[in-house]
Amino acid sequence: MTLYIELLLQAFLSAVLFYSCFCRMVNTDDTTIREVRLVIWFQGVCAAIVFFAPYLPIVEPHASWPPLTTPLWAWLMLLSGSAGLKISTARYWALGVPRPFIKPEHRPRRRRNDVAPASMF
Repeated sequence: MTLYIELLLQAFLSAVLFYSCFCRMVNTDDTTIREVRLVIWFQGVCAAIVFFAPYLPIVEPHASWPPLTTPLWAWLMLLSGSAGLKISTARYWALGVPRPFIKPEHRPRRRRNDVAPASMF
């Protein structure tokens, strides 16, 4: 029973990761840094591979891993995609947290038109 729960969890999380990568790729264009686009694409492909890998030996009996398991190389690809994304975006974190990731009430104000923090009451 736990095998099926693990497979369901693996399928769900890899689908969420794939959808996240898909949504990011839809919003990118030629103005997006090439390495960032490439890493997001690679991570989406890895998520799709991890989603389908346990079931491929059922369809293709010549697969080199047992059915309902995921080979180590698929996990290594997914980890390398995650590491690549962190490395490719590290330059934006070199001087601290990038402005879009700072809570609006903690952003430094430079202009009068900056949004004031929302009132608690």
